[in-house]
Amino acid sequence: MFDRKHPYVKGHATSVAFPGVIMLVYSQFGGRYAHMDEHGALYNFSTDLFNYMLLIGGLVFLAIAALCLSGRLVAMLSDAAVSFLCGGIMVACSIIWMATFKAVMLNSIMFVIIGFILIRSGLGALDMYRRLIVTAPDAPKTSPTAPQTPPEPHPASKASTALPKDGEPPPPEGYLAALSKEKDE
Repeated sequence: MFDRKHPYVKGHATSVAFPGVIMLVYSQFGGRYAHMDEHGALYNFSTDLFNYMLLIGGLVFLAIAALCLSGRLVAMLSDAAVSFLCGGIMVACSIIWMATFKAVMLNSIMFVIIGFILIRSGLGALDMYRRLIVTAPDAPKTSPTAPQTPPEPHPASKASTALPKDGEPPPPEGYLAALSKEKDE
């Protein structure tokens, strides 16, 4: 199941690498959130969690992007899981920070929005995985339990006996008149 491939997954690599690069750059150059003893243990835990999420999450996103280049469908599933996790951590930490400071800070608002974007991206990756798993080139073409009967042809696709065969002249009264005679008979 995890070794199935689909050509679309290779094109998804840049979509996965982008948040990874942004998270790594922000974790290294955007400044780490520091402990503040006067704000309590929950605030300090959330800053540690956020700092490690940026660093580890960025590296994991880059690893998933490399996995996407192999075309494996498990990369889509991994992208969904990591996006959910990182987005949830961003939203939760931002809410903790806003509750701790009893004020809305620009960074907290930004991280809530980015967190929801990551969660939405995870939903999109999960939906794409569900769509690609059935259309993968190595997917089973038929269900082993379903009976295999050919579909009935549409009535309009059946040839009319009133119309001339290939190479015969057209009916003297016209095609529509010939078809209406067939319907009356």
